Amino acid sequence: MLRSKLVTISWVKPGPYSFLVDLDPKLGRRAALEAGLRDAIRAGRLRPGARLPSSRILAAELGVSRGTISTAYTQLVSEGFLVSSRGGGSRVADLATGGAEPKNIGPRSEKEASALRWDFRPGEPDLTSFPRSEWQNALREILRTSPASFLGYQDPQGVPELRSAVADHLRRSRNLAVDTENIVICAGFRQGLDLICRVLRDAGTRTVALEDPGLADHHRVAGASLNVVSLPVDALGADTRRLWTSSAQAVVLTPSHQFPLGVRLHPDRRAEAFAWARRTNGLIIEDDYDGEFLYDGGPLGAMQGEDPDRVAYIGSVSKTLAPGIRLGWLVLPPHLISPVCEAKYLSDAASGSFDQKVLASMLRSGAFATHLRKRRVAYRQRRDHMVGMVAERVPGATVRGIAAGLHAVIELPAGVQAGWLQRSAARRGLGIGNLDSYRIAGEQADDAVVLAYGRPPSHSFTRGIAEFVDLVPG
Repeated sequence: MLRSKLVTISWVKPGPYSFLVDLDPKLGRRAALEAGLRDAIRAGRLRPGARLPSSRILAAELGVSRGTISTAYTQLVSEGFLVSSRGGGSRVADLATGGAEPKNIGPRSEKEASALRWDFRPGEPDLTSFPRSEWQNALREILRTSPASFLGYQDPQGVPELRSAVADHLRRSRNLAVDTENIVICAGFRQGLDLICRVLRDAGTRTVALEDPGLADHHRVAGASLNVVSLPVDALGADTRRLWTSSAQAVVLTPSHQFPLGVRLHPDRRAEAFAWARRTNGLIIEDDYDGEFLYDGGPLGAMQGEDPDRVAYIGSVSKTLAPGIRLGWLVLPPHLISPVCEAKYLSDAASGSFDQKVLASMLRSGAFATHLRKRRVAYRQRRDHMVGMVAERVPGATVRGIAAGLHAVIELPAGVQAGWLQRSAARRGLGIGNLDSYRIAGEQADDAVVLAYGRPPSHSFTRGIAEFVDLVPG
């Protein structure tokens, strides 16, 4: 039987040193080794760059077959915890502890952002477009009319006014099967995903599949509670066919507008995900990323509307209003409502009641819908301007993923490296994303950048795009 084992690796730099891999006897041999190595990496017992023993040496140390070691190493390479090279063995990835994550993780400091004159990095909308007067008017009225009791603790599930307004909005705009009772208000997408993953972990789920390339937040948040396997994304969206042969019991999908590639999940791939969830009792976690900003093609309803018992839906106002308004919502299958509410209570008791009532007021009055219509028009105009400038000034480049959302993928002319372009842009005060930084286990191509045309303020957008196209060799 496997047991906790202190493995000495004498040739690791800096070394020699030992690390403890705790092999859970309740798991199978390979699963126990994978979990033990993940924990050692997350805890910092195995540092970035540390070389692992060969399959032959570790198999002898643990009393298992070399095939078990090789398979475990391969799985951890696919998750991004390890990197391997022919003749160089397996090493801990240079992605720091805490699990494998895309490289562009973590909050960007105000100092970093202020050093940029034109910030086209994905992550935020145009913050200068926030409807300050509408928000202020609604807040003033709520402060005037709310009883003193509203200053006390509120229901962790969310105030009824907002849950009702969100339910109406989602039924109309996203075709969800929803009522007030299966909505939980949360502090944005990150908390929503964290609550779901913690509840799944406590119920016995061990592994979640994530899109590759994909959002750093998916990896950072889900990986804190669950083991992660990658799900490759191509022109048809996430390859959900691979769910059948994975160890995943849950999957996070962005079917409306995948980040960063900007593709929709093909109907056949959607059907495959539903079939997998029904057959295996799996859960689809739907991140409705940029679902409110559709410019081309017909509307695409949320997956939750097709099977509300197999889909947990997450939405927020981070792109439609601002990420500083820490409000989002979960639309949950019945069996997840109580445990998620309990997890929410233990996390922060409840989201801020006044902000909840302000958002409810804006949804009910039509102010939110009016703001959204204006932003769609403005962002579409920006997108069209960007596409035109790239086509005119950089004919060797190709713009992709622009049917919806606030960003585009720009495939660079032959011979132009994305890493070089990103560094050169930063020296000129221009912030852009590198597509490779969103990859988990996929091949590093170094041939495309990500441009968030929705982020810069209107007064600097046109000049920023001009700076970008001037920088790219044609």
